[in-house]
Amino acid sequence: IICFIVLFIISIVYIFTKGKGIGGGDIKLMALSGALLGWMNNILAFLMAGIVCIILYPLRKLILPQRKRLAFAPYLSIGIMSACLWGDAIIEAYMLWPGI
Repeated sequence: IICFIVLFIISIVYIFTKGKGIGGGDIKLMALSGALLGWMNNILAFLMAGIVCIILYPLRKLILPQRKRLAFAPYLSIGIMSACLWGDAIIEAYMLWPGI
């Protein structure tokens, strides 16, 4: 259910931005990763991809001088691979954090 809610929100962003915010391929990629990784690792992968994208967003002119848009799928792929390899350890470390 949580993965559905996340994908539904992404789909709403896609509809309202007319494909400029996030593409249909990103939605399909996250749906497949949710089926393979599970909902907790899927959300972790999405958050890691968002953090990396936010960090690199100001540097987009240096990285991609000819393009104005920064593709999100490579960052999603990095987040999915990281969640696949270290997701359970990251989630366990977060749950053991004091006060949570």
